[in-house]
Amino acid sequence: MSADAPDQGSVDPIVFEEAARARLSRVSDDVDLEVMSMVFDMIRVVNRFLHDFDKHVYRPMGLSWAGFRVLFCLWVQPGSSSARLAVLSGVSRATVSSVLNTLERDGLVSRHRRSQDRRVVTVTLTGAGERVVREAFLRQHAREREWLSKLSPEQVFQTIEVLRDLLSRPAPHDGGEAGNDIGS
Repeated sequence: MSADAPDQGSVDPIVFEEAARARLSRVSDDVDLEVMSMVFDMIRVVNRFLHDFDKHVYRPMGLSWAGFRVLFCLWVQPGSSSARLAVLSGVSRATVSSVLNTLERDGLVSRHRRSQDRRVVTVTLTGAGERVVREAFLRQHAREREWLSKLSPEQVFQTIEVLRDLLSRPAPHDGGEAGNDIGS
């Protein structure tokens, strides 16, 4: 491939979004292209962040995104049950169980049955787990700061307000409460 030839694996996100908007404008008169663009862009930003954090933080430390989420939840709310970790991390109980198996094998968490109900398992960070999650957070935060360094404090504040407003609302046609976990 010549130096001037475009990389067939790369996609200009603006060009792709414009193509999506053109296609969707013909689907229905009821398609709100600005709403579609906002959600489309939020998802793409989150995916870029997660890919970047996975490549530069989690994988080099021997973690996965799910592993970091569980460790972080335990760091913030020590001694949580497996069920509570599933809610906090926004994943299924089966996923939490699998992640905990890996984290326990690696010496980062320990599980205990401390209640009258023997089915309830309390999970705690080990000393090594505490060190790993702290280091992973600091590395991730450095990347976060790099990603957002070109935004003004006002832009950051306004974005936080919009996102928190969206997070405080129940899902459409759900009738339930707003998300109560870090994943919703």
